[in-house]
Amino acid sequence: MPDRMCSIDGCGKPRLARGLCQMHYARARNTGDPGPAGRRRRMPGSFGPCASEGCDRPARRNGLCSSCSAKARRDSAGGCTIRGCTGRADARGLCGKHYQQIRKGVLSHPLAAEILRDVPCSVKDCGAPAYAKGMCNMHYNRKSRLGDPGEAAPRRAVYAPGQTCARTTCPRLARHGGYCATHMRRFRRFGVTEAELDALLARQKNRCAICKSSKPYGSGDWAIDHDHVTGQVRGLLCSKCNLALGLFGDDPKVIAAAQRYISRHRQMQMFGPSGPVR
Repeated sequence: MPDRMCSIDGCGKPRLARGLCQMHYARARNTGDPGPAGRRRRMPGSFGPCASEGCDRPARRNGLCSSCSAKARRDSAGGCTIRGCTGRADARGLCGKHYQQIRKGVLSHPLAAEILRDVPCSVKDCGAPAYAKGMCNMHYNRKSRLGDPGEAAPRRAVYAPGQTCARTTCPRLARHGGYCATHMRRFRRFGVTEAELDALLARQKNRCAICKSSKPYGSGDWAIDHDHVTGQVRGLLCSKCNLALGLFGDDPKVIAAAQRYISRHRQMQMFGPSGPVR
């Protein structure tokens, strides 16, 4: 099996998806850039005290604590332009409540015609109504997560009603990439593909790598055994052997002690305390 570690230099964590560990994969989804190997977030209290007068809480963002930072954002946004409303302006000088009232036709406002105007998504050939910043809901979320709205077509395939998982032995419905949610989660977690698992099972002659059983037991799927320190996939096991390794904590010394214990007591049963049993 190929190396299953994160592709960022100096990281050393097991790979989760797209060649990245969990931290760098989440960072790439949120900002579009996985960044360096180390963590970006500093521990609370390392920024010093809050810069607001009279506040002794630790700073977390922009030299302010969480409460003071939120208050500063609210003050900078201004208030709702509707007379008598003390809410914070979220869109077009209106608070969220009045903006939705205009959209539903409950409240008349000079900006109603502009707010209710059907604006298409700015992505070429999309055609969906704009949701925020000139983009539809799909492209706006894609821009927020990856930094690029991408192409007009949806990236996730739409499956026919009743279409089952691409694994021939799985009766569950297809959800991601032609596979059910369970199998796709397994592939992403261990960074392997269906072809790699089939090749590994073929090298094991369709048997458990430990007990040589031809039945996986349990859910009917072979358990993917991996090293919990390096993340390296070691082989495919039946559910019994996989559970046993987990209960032993993957500790070779404990497993060797259990082997000696069983062998010693089996020899005592065969020979007895004073010689062979007849």
